[in-house]
Amino acid sequence: MKIETCDKILFLIGGLMIGLLITGIIYSTWFYQIPYSIKFKVNGYTKENAIAICSGKNLKRTALCLHSFISGIYKYKSRKDSETPSFTEIITEGGDCKNWEELICELANQIGYRCEKTTLFVEKEGKYKIYHTFPIIYNEKGYFRIDGKDMNLFLYKR
Repeated sequence: MKIETCDKILFLIGGLMIGLLITGIIYSTWFYQIPYSIKFKVNGYTKENAIAICSGKNLKRTALCLHSFISGIYKYKSRKDSETPSFTEIITEGGDCKNWEELICELANQIGYRCEKTTLFVEKEGKYKIYHTFPIIYNEKGYFRIDGKDMNLFLYKR
């Protein structure tokens, strides 16, 4: 009789411990840090979702969030500088570095960060000069650069 009672108590304690562990995981911040790419796949790749999902975060998390958003929809397509494709055209057909820079800066500004366009001379082909453009998003804590599917984050040491 005593062995059965001990077994029941141990089984009950084991069940409670497993329940507490599961509850702890569910309510921990880890559970809510579902990768941003999954959030975009579930909610959709829209400007509104990018702003909603990436807002209210520190510089590092904003960088990771915007990078996940851009990586999920990025397609390169060479365009004339005079072309200004819509958001739908960029994600369905693609855009060049200037188009992506403009989109990223627009999102960063709406989230509350400052954004600067950086343009570099690449080469000259005949009578044409080729440039490359990418955005630098920043605040007083540091800055990050998204260039196609590549991202670099720089935090100031204090």
